[in-house]
Amino acid sequence: MTPNKLASEMEKMPLTEDELKSAQAFADAFTAYFYGAAGAGVAVTPGSLTPATKAMVPALSGMSKSGAASIQAGITAFWGVVCGATPAIFIGTIPPCTPPPTLGGLAAAFASVFVANTSGALDKKQSMLAIATVIHTNNLGGITTLPGVPPVPGPIL
Repeated sequence: MTPNKLASEMEKMPLTEDELKSAQAFADAFTAYFYGAAGAGVAVTPGSLTPATKAMVPALSGMSKSGAASIQAGITAFWGVVCGATPAIFIGTIPPCTPPPTLGGLAAAFASVFVANTSGALDKKQSMLAIATVIHTNNLGGITTLPGVPPVPGPIL
């Protein structure tokens, strides 16, 4: 999981005025980014993020009017599924899973980035990287657990 991977995936998103298509494109970009994650050193199981992607799309509703809040809601919904299905996503891990503690501040973290992105000072690639960096920074700190006595918590990176 790197900001450059997410920025690259977001750059591929098609321009559209259809909010549902935009939400799906963003969810797909975020999912491609998240496939680079590892929970407690365990890679994401191929195909396991489909339910999380599906949960993200409706949570992005209103993205065209309240972009930052909708993006936060979408990513929070994604993490809700990830933490609920940790053993299937990171094979060999067990509950509990904890989402990153900074997800609740994601919308506020976008404020200065959105101003810079709309000022005309940045090109598309720079703008996408700025957004991706905020998202990535706020996606760090999730925890999953490996079995053991006692169970061993490990970061989702």
